[in-house]
Amino acid sequence: METNVNTFTVNKTGDISANTFVKSGGTSSQYLMADGSTTTAKYKVYSALLLGGTSATVEENTLGGSITITNPSTGIYQFTSSGLFTSGKTMIHFTLGNGGAFMSYTTSRIDANTIQISINDMSSGGGVGANIIDNSSLDIKVYN
Repeated sequence: METNVNTFTVNKTGDISANTFVKSGGTSSQYLMADGSTTTAKYKVYSALLLGGTSATVEENTLGGSITITNPSTGIYQFTSSGLFTSGKTMIHFTLGNGGAFMSYTTSRIDANTIQISINDMSSGGGVGANIIDNSSLDIKVYN
C-alpha cells in the first residue's frame, strides 16, 4: 500500500473525512461559510485571565503583537502593545474577579499603544490590595 496518499471519504450518513480541505482562491485570514463563500473576521481579539500583579494566561491573541502588563501604581494596570489599539475601533471588556461590593473600575484606551484599568475601593478607608486584579478577565477587540 502506498503511503502519503491524500484520502477523501464520505460515509453512508454523509460525513466527509479528508487530509486537507482547500477553498480555491481562499486566504489564511478568511473563513469558509456554509454557502461556500468566504469572509474575514470583523475584529481581532486579545482574551486573557489575569492572575494578579502583571501575569496573565492568554487564551487568545489575534491582534498581531504581544501585550505587556504593568502596574505603575496601586490600582492602576496598563496593557501596552505596539500600536495595536486603533482609535474608535477598540472595545475593552473587563470583569473584576476579586473585587468586593464597593469596588469600581474604569477602562480606557490611552493611545494606540496603551489600555489602562483603574480600580478604586469606594468603601470608607479601604485601599486597593496588591493582587486585586487576580482572577479577573480582560477581552480587547479591535474592529477592522
